Amino acid sequence: MLKPLKKLLISVKKSCEGSCSSGKANKILPNSLLKKSVEVITELENGIHPQSLGAKKLRCLPNHYRIRMSHSYRMLIGFDEKKWISLGLYTRQNFTTLLNRRRR
Repeated sequence: MLKPLKKLLISVKKSCEGSCSSGKANKILPNSLLKKSVEVITELENGIHPQSLGAKKLRCLPNHYRIRMSHSYRMLIGFDEKKWISLGLYTRQNFTTLLNRRRR
């Protein structure tokens, strides 16, 4: 269970870099959000389809899904080499910006 948590923290740090207006790279996330994110990552590693976890398919990007983690955070899920993986945890505002970049 420690391995998905490390992946999550690394992806959260990467997604927060440059996105915070104050310049802080590390954001403190609530424990409930971390717990839910780790649960979703472990379910994906076990081979469960994202839609069965409540994810919505992105029409603009094939094989990509988004799942609402809380009011302010979204997780991007993608298909890579025959398995589902988490591509990062983003704030709602940054998620919209990310989708606009990936569409181009």
